[in-house]
Amino acid sequence: MDKFDGFKFSSKEEQDDIDTVLKRFEEFCMGTTHEAFESYHFHVRVQEPNESIDAYVAELRKLTRVCNFEAFEDRMIRDRILVGCKTDHVREKLLEDPKLDLKKAIDIARAYGASQVKLNEMKELAVDRVMSKDRKKLFPEEKKQFSKYLVGLPKFVIETDHKPLLSLMKAKDLDFLTPRIQRFRMRMLRFTYDIEYVAGKDLVTADSLSRSPLKNNKAEEETVEVSTIFQSIPISDERLEEVRRAQQRDKECREVIQFTQGHWPQRTHGILKLYYAERHCLAVEQDILLHGCRLAIPSSLRQDMLQRIHQGHQGIVKCRALACTCIWWPGMSKGIETLVNNCPECEKHIVLPPQPLVPTPTPDHPWKKVGSDLFEWQGEHYLLVVDYYSRWIEIPHLSSLTSKSVINSFKAIFARMGIPRTVLTDNGT
Repeated sequence: MDKFDGFKFSSKEEQDDIDTVLKRFEEFCMGTTHEAFESYHFHVRVQEPNESIDAYVAELRKLTRVCNFEAFEDRMIRDRILVGCKTDHVREKLLEDPKLDLKKAIDIARAYGASQVKLNEMKELAVDRVMSKDRKKLFPEEKKQFSKYLVGLPKFVIETDHKPLLSLMKAKDLDFLTPRIQRFRMRMLRFTYDIEYVAGKDLVTADSLSRSPLKNNKAEEETVEVSTIFQSIPISDERLEEVRRAQQRDKECREVIQFTQGHWPQRTHGILKLYYAERHCLAVEQDILLHGCRLAIPSSLRQDMLQRIHQGHQGIVKCRALACTCIWWPGMSKGIETLVNNCPECEKHIVLPPQPLVPTPTPDHPWKKVGSDLFEWQGEHYLLVVDYYSRWIEIPHLSSLTSKSVINSFKAIFARMGIPRTVLTDNGT
């Protein structure tokens, strides 16, 4: 009661108010807060090197309780994360979002922290396998252990110093890739990723892990069964064997197969220039030259293939679409166009589009331009004359079809109507 008696109240009503009394006791027991001092501690608080983002945010919330930020608490914590996060990479990611709030900031920082933990685990495992003298390469189960860190991520970035890989992994469709790249792309379909080019000198982590200190440590290429590729081509086994034998007999195909399995020369001549332009799409599987998922047809079978493609006498577009499903050779599209345009059977049944009617300009006065023709009706011959301006019709009877009779009829009409400047006829009788 001594403490209560020492409190000063402005009125009797304030002294009898229980809330006011409790507030006075709370101020007496807890003391006053130095907001400037507490705010200073908040603004100099940075994330420790081994401190997680959740622990850092929890400490910031404790500091805000005595800083009296009230409605600005989330905004102040967000700004403190921007300034006090321990890595510049996280700060750059946070600054990329123009509508960044506290929840997004925590999620981005948390995701980066989790990825760093997983990356460190992967580095330790990879370095252990590379430096080990007893094991030449990673086992399949260890490769799967790497993939589990990536499956299900919204998106991740692949950095490579091999620039042609960008078009193979992003721009080109599966149908236009070689079987080997196609299989690689299909294995990557379970991931959501972006691929970027980084110069080799800047690709420090991956570049260092790819250098093994062991001598003669060459990874054997994985051999994959490609029978499914040939099953997708609409061709019989006998016909496939015929194409294989024809390629082996064809000098042009033998050279292309040799270059595809080895290295292409810097300069090519003749027909090989056309193959050189398509060298990235060529592959050799089971001793058969392929262009993507299509068979490369040697010159001895091309005419027969053209006849089979045009067997149904379809147009150029449909024949090209049919050919592109299974076969290829340089200039195939032009060959199909020439075959269809010169097909006599197609010329017999070709349907020309109807020509539109072209209206005749109307003259500026009557009987300036007329048209005429001869016709027969009920055994009698007549001359038809029509004025192009007024559409007036004159039909005089002809006693005979001689020139004299026709000229006399014209003279009689022109004497009455006037002499026209233009007379249109078909020169018929």
